[in-house]
Amino acid sequence: MDACLFPRFFYLKKTLIINRFYLQNPLKQTEGVMTKVKEIEEAVANLPEDELSLFRTWFAEFDASIWDEQFERDAESGKLDSLADEALAAFKKGECKEL
Repeated sequence: MDACLFPRFFYLKKTLIINRFYLQNPLKQTEGVMTKVKEIEEAVANLPEDELSLFRTWFAEFDASIWDEQFERDAESGKLDSLADEALAAFKKGECKEL
């Protein structure tokens, strides 16, 4: 068993969210979708350094807010209960410590 399950808990949750997103929203190999993705990629690749920095900041905040919303929905629905129980049990056994 891991020394501490809390980091694993959050890593697994993020992985599940990412996988669920791609399963629910598969990127269809249609010309229209791929054209938009390629246009976005090209636009981002050609941004000046200062605008790229602003874009990175915006996208990180945007991505984090989507992740946070999904995490909250999963926590409220009980999807995380078993992982939380496992982490708390490990903590109570002394297998990990507070940070």
